[in-house]
Amino acid sequence: MLLRRIFRWLSRDIEGIRLWLFVLVCGVLSFVTCVLGMFELLAYLGYFEKSSGTYVLPDLSKIFLLRFFLTLSLGALLEEIVYRLIPLMFAREYFDGAPHRPMIAITTVAIISSIWFGYVHGSAEHIFVQGVLGGFCSIAFLKCGGLKRNYRKALFASSGVHFIYNAIIYSSVIFP
Repeated sequence: MLLRRIFRWLSRDIEGIRLWLFVLVCGVLSFVTCVLGMFELLAYLGYFEKSSGTYVLPDLSKIFLLRFFLTLSLGALLEEIVYRLIPLMFAREYFDGAPHRPMIAITTVAIISSIWFGYVHGSAEHIFVQGVLGGFCSIAFLKCGGLKRNYRKALFASSGVHFIYNAIIYSSVIFP
């Protein structure tokens, strides 16, 4: 019942300013939910130094501007092609006429893709940080055209969410 309602909501297409707002809200929400667990994870992995009871950020002054923009735009686009476009397009096309509820197959592929996305960004602990981002990107992909075979628009939406997330993360590291 709940799954059916979710897919009814996902199948309603959005256009214009609502599309931009949806992408922005998903990007910010994915950042907020990931930040809740990210600080402790990074501290556990040793990315922060503990000095007199407080955590101090490491010196990241050697990050180059070119790498910053390439990671934000090209990295987000390539990862969205690999982890959203290819698996979800395959699931949509392959299970379309199947008598056994194609939405279950699409949901399963979206969940597995999000878990894999989180895992390849580091280790099993990263599933709870980048995997959440992958879930938001999958929702954006399906909501913004992926279910209706408008893959270009869907890729734009999920890449936009990913780009916004990366921009917030990098700007909070570079400009603390």
